Amino acid sequence: MAIEARADVNAKDSFGQTALMLAAKQGDHEAVKALLDAGADAAQTDSLGRSAGDLVKVSQPRPVEEENNPLKNWREKMSGEAVPEDPAKKSMELKAMIEGREKPKKYGLILMKALAQKDARTAEAALEADADPNLLDDKGDSALVLLAKGKWKDQEGLKVRLAQKAVKAGADIDFQNVQGNTALHFAANRGESLELVESLLRLRANPSLANGEGNTALMYAAHGGHEEVCTALMEACAAVMLTNRFGLSAEAMAKGKGFKSCAALIHAYELAPKKVGEYGGTEPKRKEKKKEQHLDFDYSKWDKLEQEMRNDEEVEQSVRQRESLDAMKRPKPKLEDLGPQAFGLPPDTPWPPADPALRKKGPFDYGHWDQIVEDIERQDKVLERYEHLQQNPKYEWRDGQKMQVIF
Repeated sequence: MAIEARADVNAKDSFGQTALMLAAKQGDHEAVKALLDAGADAAQTDSLGRSAGDLVKVSQPRPVEEENNPLKNWREKMSGEAVPEDPAKKSMELKAMIEGREKPKKYGLILMKALAQKDARTAEAALEADADPNLLDDKGDSALVLLAKGKWKDQEGLKVRLAQKAVKAGADIDFQNVQGNTALHFAANRGESLELVESLLRLRANPSLANGEGNTALMYAAHGGHEEVCTALMEACAAVMLTNRFGLSAEAMAKGKGFKSCAALIHAYELAPKKVGEYGGTEPKRKEKKKEQHLDFDYSKWDKLEQEMRNDEEVEQSVRQRESLDAMKRPKPKLEDLGPQAFGLPPDTPWPPADPALRKKGPFDYGHWDQIVEDIERQDKVLERYEHLQQNPKYEWRDGQKMQVIF
């Protein structure tokens, strides 16, 4: 009745114990099963760090001689009553039932922590120990999404192997986080993750899924100018003509960022799109020996497009050269001619300024920009040191206590 009234099955008392822990301590099979079916968390611990499985009082099994004794439970056998169940067997079944629900989450938490710390060995061991690969972290990311988001320097092979094991363990390959991004979105956004992109596509990831802003994996790859990733996605039948909620397509994004060859590649697939097969696309092309194929695509359009691009680049180059020459010929502006508005000052400011330091700065003051760059570099160094200390922990003695160095 309490569960039907939507009581919190994971509520704790003053000792940090839940109803599941108390039922396990009492050896109440029916209450334990009802709580687990209602979503009770078997991985919760009390104030002493004990889980529900730790609180089960497991009875010692009886000796074999006593179990095989023909006179055992002779009264019940003579009267035809039910023989009482062995308490040791009953308690072990109760413990196994609780640990069966506790184990996936327990090792799932270990998996998430290992992926956050880029510990491939522990993550692989957690998956082999039946960790729940669809468990979410505090940001709403699954193990597969967290794996694709992480920057694993020179360890793309490990990422691919972990992704394959996670999917084999039941991970949802098309899981979308709070923003609607999948593992394929993050892998496509990072151009160096081509091997992971191809692996996810072979595992039947949907290349046409859009996130909350309507962006697809192809749009992210085009925005970064990653031509090989774009090719892999379009060979897997990614939707080329889709637009996001701002009305931009993958081709428009590539053009907007100045990646003309990438935009031309996408345009070529628009003219001769891949035939859509089964949901999730086809397997990406692997590097094989070139074979003669019957091509039904008119490459004269492609040649014409390439010629137009070359002409545009030559025109732009000549314009840039002419502008740079004109800029060199123009005299340097004087401080008196610029006025206070050029420095972000009110129009009624006395001009020219009497401060000689301001005169030396010239028309542009880069001091504020230099400070921003220094702050960014300092933050990068702090993050690199933090990641290094997480992978190679160091300890110091402070006030008589051994403490881990964080920064």
